Amino acid sequence: MATVANRMIRIGVLTPHAAPGPEAEFPDMAAGQVGTRISRIPARDASAAAPGTPPTSLSGLRASTAPTVLDEATVAFAPGSVDVIGVASTSTGYAIGFDAETAMVARLSERWSCPVVATSLAAVPRCGHST
Repeated sequence: MATVANRMIRIGVLTPHAAPGPEAEFPDMAAGQVGTRISRIPARDASAAAPGTPPTSLSGLRASTAPTVLDEATVAFAPGSVDVIGVASTSTGYAIGFDAETAMVARLSERWSCPVVATSLAAVPRCGHST
């Protein structure tokens, strides 16, 4: 069972995408074992009145990984409210590359004092581990 100390694992998901994804998928994959909190990374043209257009360009995806942008989105998770943070944007990983995504994950983990994973990095086998 995927629990931490006999309780549900709480995943904070950061995503620049407007379409439902993790909030629909996690309950289907691990019902009763995983709880999700979603924070959408705001689009550059977002305002209080409109959510803006999710990034699809290389520059837009890269901009969505700026430390200030990610920290602003992560603030939606109150301290202690999540056990792990997941960055759910494979396209963003492709846009910034392996090294930058690795650094982004490390910075977020240090900044928010919890494990952080990203979809692109999760697909890369680690040296010494079998796939």
